[in-house]
Amino acid sequence: MRSTDPKMVRLVLALDRMERALANPDALGTRLRHAVSDLQLAAAGNAAATAIVASLSTCVTWVEHDGESFQEAVQAHMDALRWTISIGGGADSSAALRVMIGALRAMVRSLSLRDGNGPTLWPDEAFGTPDHGGEAGQSSLPPV
Repeated sequence: MRSTDPKMVRLVLALDRMERALANPDALGTRLRHAVSDLQLAAAGNAAATAIVASLSTCVTWVEHDGESFQEAVQAHMDALRWTISIGGGADSSAALRVMIGALRAMVRSLSLRDGNGPTLWPDEAFGTPDHGGEAGQSSLPPV
């Protein structure tokens, strides 16, 4: 990467650490959790990256680490972060990011609930869209 933006460089370096942690797992998953923590710090200030890392954190916390689906889910999050870094922003990319973040969350939710041990609460409003897959819009209820 040839960026002069220190935040982007930090995010790429944190992604590289995440890839190393994924390639060299330890029995307790400590390396992976530390790598996610590094990503959380590096993503601060970037709403899309923060939302993707939050979903990745949920994945690392609630999905069994020994399955192929876990590896694929983590890789999907890392690819999404790299793409987010590469696009830089803009109105067109914002819509794509919303859809991608929703898909990542749905994947993690599905994997975590598959074994019946996933979280019971999911945040509803991160990165400006509902997390339940529904459309954001006006309520039909009258104002209170």
